[in-house]
Amino acid sequence: MLITDYLPKGFSCAGCGLAAWKTVCEECKENLRWNSELLSSPVCELEAIAPLLFSFSRAQALIRRFKEQGGVDLKKTLFRINEPLKFKLMETHFFAVVPIPQDQSRSFRRGHESALSIARFFSRELGIPLLRLLKLPRGQSKQITGLQKFEREWAINPFLYTSQDSPLVFMDLLEEKVNQRKEVRILLVDDLITSGSTLSKACSTLKETYPHFKIWGGGIGYRPGRQYQ
Repeated sequence: MLITDYLPKGFSCAGCGLAAWKTVCEECKENLRWNSELLSSPVCELEAIAPLLFSFSRAQALIRRFKEQGGVDLKKTLFRINEPLKFKLMETHFFAVVPIPQDQSRSFRRGHESALSIARFFSRELGIPLLRLLKLPRGQSKQITGLQKFEREWAINPFLYTSQDSPLVFMDLLEEKVNQRKEVRILLVDDLITSGSTLSKACSTLKETYPHFKIWGGGIGYRPGRQYQ
């Protein structure tokens, strides 16, 4: 009999589902593939994307668990950035990090807002402010969540522009840069980048207000090898 057989029922790894002492077993940690590059964007509005890791099977399970439940152990496992990627992002000289807003009723039910958590991580690592320039009216996420790729592309854009939840000092600086026609680079952060439709709609909303924004996408994971065209 294995020692893990004595663990309480349900005490299992969030990645592989096998009995484990911790939320994430050592084998799943070792099998995570971290990204060190700025990658080609799945949507034409974005300059590039910068996921922390590639979301293969075990990573996908861990990200899904984090989205649904959060947790300190999962944050310690998933919230890491390679030095090469960090250097390339810092070289880009972003003005701010902007999180993709999520449905408040779902976030309340889950106990956290996953995209906001990863945006805060990017903000700390890059030393740049976090601005909440987008909002999502209650219930609007149902228009894009769970839809197939072609359905997401044709779904109504649910995102609206807002500046109410952003520090006034940074909004004043943003307006000053815009008035001076200076280039403003933004890192738009979601939790998981899949079809790119969510980033595309959020990007379109930002560019309606600030047409000269240069926008990159960030996230905790990215599914490589998918066909976007």
